[in-house]
Amino acid sequence: MTDKKVEKAVTFMEDKAKNNEHGYDQKYRWAEKGDYDCSSLVITAFEQAGFLVKTQHHATYTGNMKQAFLKCGFKDIKNKVNITTGKGLKRGDILLNEAHHVAVYCGNGYIVQASINEKGTAMGGKPGDQTGQEINISHYKNYYRGGWNSVLRFKNPPQEKSEQKSKEGDDEMIKIIEIETDGKVPTVNAINKDGNYFVKLRDLDALGLLKVDYNKTTKRPIVKRGE
Repeated sequence: MTDKKVEKAVTFMEDKAKNNEHGYDQKYRWAEKGDYDCSSLVITAFEQAGFLVKTQHHATYTGNMKQAFLKCGFKDIKNKVNITTGKGLKRGDILLNEAHHVAVYCGNGYIVQASINEKGTAMGGKPGDQTGQEINISHYKNYYRGGWNSVLRFKNPPQEKSEQKSKEGDDEMIKIIEIETDGKVPTVNAINKDGNYFVKLRDLDALGLLKVDYNKTTKRPIVKRGE
């Protein structure tokens, strides 16, 4: 199932392709007159869907948009799909050639993209779609000028995923254990990995079992027996 925000972005682009009030133009590319170029259409679509690739991460064209999307939870999965045939692509995948072009995969073998104006040029055409193909939905094909460099797919917000993994790891691995020392049985947090318990030096220092210091020159801990 396509993520809701990704679906909103793809639908935005499809609606623009079906509405001839919107065409292709690189001079007025942020819809000042209703038109877009390839990158401004994709950036605007995902921005209005809730991915702040422009306002927060400063995506403006094909050459800098990849890093912005990666920061918003997308991953480059080019090596997991067949860019020649399109096998493995999913609705919402962003097809990027950083030097030339960007499109979005719609599903069922189709892509949506802003292509060219009615004159076959990037600027100088009339506002709106004069040919019905300035912004279009067309059969998938690998980009003819060097192919797609990246295929960006939304996975999860990196920070949230990292935090979730950390919490899960804490629940599974950290346990409170008892240790025996000088007839006493204090408790300490330990990490259980493959049946072995690992204890932090600072926790043993707190129990007075070890004296732990830090050598700023060598950047190594100094460990002595507790007194």
